[in-house]
Amino acid sequence: MDISAAETDPGTDPAFVIKVPVGRVDQTLVAELKRTLRAHSGTTPVHLKLQSPRGITRLALSSDYFVSTENGLRGELKGLLGAGCFEAH
Repeated sequence: MDISAAETDPGTDPAFVIKVPVGRVDQTLVAELKRTLRAHSGTTPVHLKLQSPRGITRLALSSDYFVSTENGLRGELKGLLGAGCFEAH
């Protein structure tokens, strides 16, 4: 998954933010997130908000993982990560 430090750009659509406890991140979760995001391809940028005891790291995913939030993405993410796993602006 291509990622970069998140930057604020007033010229882009608001990001769809997926919250993930850093302790849950492993190869299996990354593969499932990639599959889920690609299955819901669209034009909305996606940021990962990695939460750890030391703080929060926010990462912007590449445009390969932009999504449509209108077609069941939220339900799939809830099934994968649990309730409260996303922020939509």
